[in-house]
Amino acid sequence: MGFDRAYAVPGSGARISSWVGMRPLQIACAYGRSAAVLLVMLCGGLLPHLSAQSVSKPDDEEIKARVEFYRRAIAAESARPELHFQLGLALYDLGNTTQAQAAFSEELRMNPTNHRCRLVLGMLRVQQRDYRAAIQDLESALSADPSLKQAYYPLGQAWFHLGNFQKARDCLEKAAEVESPIPELYAMLSQTDYNLGQKEDAVRASRLDTAARRFGLAQAAATVGSWTEADRLISEFLAAFPRAANGLYLKAVIAFNGFRNFNEAKSLLEQVLAEDKDNREARRFLAVLQWTGGNKEAFEKEMNVVLTAEPLDGQAHYYMGRYLLEKGALTSARQHLETAQSLRPSDYRVATDLARVYETLGLVREAEEKHREAVRLVSKWPSKDPYVYTNYAEYLVNQGRSGAALEMLDQMLHGPHPLPQALYVAGIACASSGKLADAEEYLKRAAASAPGDPKVHLALAEVYDRTGRKAEAKTERSVADRAVSAGRN
Repeated sequence: MGFDRAYAVPGSGARISSWVGMRPLQIACAYGRSAAVLLVMLCGGLLPHLSAQSVSKPDDEEIKARVEFYRRAIAAESARPELHFQLGLALYDLGNTTQAQAAFSEELRMNPTNHRCRLVLGMLRVQQRDYRAAIQDLESALSADPSLKQAYYPLGQAWFHLGNFQKARDCLEKAAEVESPIPELYAMLSQTDYNLGQKEDAVRASRLDTAARRFGLAQAAATVGSWTEADRLISEFLAAFPRAANGLYLKAVIAFNGFRNFNEAKSLLEQVLAEDKDNREARRFLAVLQWTGGNKEAFEKEMNVVLTAEPLDGQAHYYMGRYLLEKGALTSARQHLETAQSLRPSDYRVATDLARVYETLGLVREAEEKHREAVRLVSKWPSKDPYVYTNYAEYLVNQGRSGAALEMLDQMLHGPHPLPQALYVAGIACASSGKLADAEEYLKRAAASAPGDPKVHLALAEVYDRTGRKAEAKTERSVADRAVSAGRN
């Protein structure tokens, strides 16, 4: 299996829930099937039409789905520990700080020992410039649970703005030891050192600030496909911060997307997880790479770890659903893909694969609705994923509407480099309507472009059978058998 679509460049705006290291409460099973229905993105190209994960809008939709989930859960069982906290995290990530603060306050009223909640409330107070209240919350959280080292950076910010530069420096130095490199942290540390008259330390922090900014530049270069420049910048970043998980992750994305270096990407992701075993994005990406490399057992293991840690991970549900679809486990595939769609309603990949599940299950009307939805969704993206159209076209062929299928594929077939899948679907469309010469031409071109695809050779064998060319049909079936055997190995 080769990647035809890239794993998405990670977005620059980290969600507070991931930055603080929080994981949503594992309560999906506690609310039975209704929760599953409610529940029921750095990658693509596992199989040809897995496209790049979305970076912004679908993620916001996923967070909105979390908000609704936790609100319904609170309505059903308002006293359950952590529900208000998780609701607050989701609201915070959406930018609704007023409601987030109310949710955090309610959680602490019910559960004063939720020190993670007090930590996040302190962060929120820093954002609101209520520095003294922030310090009280952050120091209280850190005193109760010294492992909450994420408190040091906002504590440093609060002391800095109150003019206590020595305390600010102490906190910022500790933050620099535990955080992924944040340019603003080093800029503030440099200014703090300068205010304390420590000029050499100020220069050192300023240099680290410059190095930390390489991450954002590398990210921007990767986003526009300037892979060599992105690799240079992220290498400079990692030279200064060799263990930074965000830098290792981005370098893995660049290694795979830009240079198709599977082994380097896999090794880098393993390094990320060695530094941060709870890094969900890295584990999800690694799982996808395992699948691509043919290690299905490792894929299932890693993706199940992701879904156990975060039952509301829409992308993980999508990948698991797609995997189960290819495996033929249609009922489970449907559950995961319906979950993914509830969390990522604008993700055309989910819609097109869910359509395939429905068609295979014999739900013809539902399948066509999803195919049309996928076409509508993909039309909003600058780069139109062709597999949305070939999937719909293949559905039309299966429903005896070959003319409509060929009309849908027309523009794709006459481009400079037609997709093998488009040629294959055009071939079976022509064959089903009796245009055997055209079918043979399309299928031969598909076989030349994708010689290892057994279904193309089987379709070509059928055309040869119908035209009385038994020997050629036998040859194509032998090629298909070898391709199947090679795929198993």
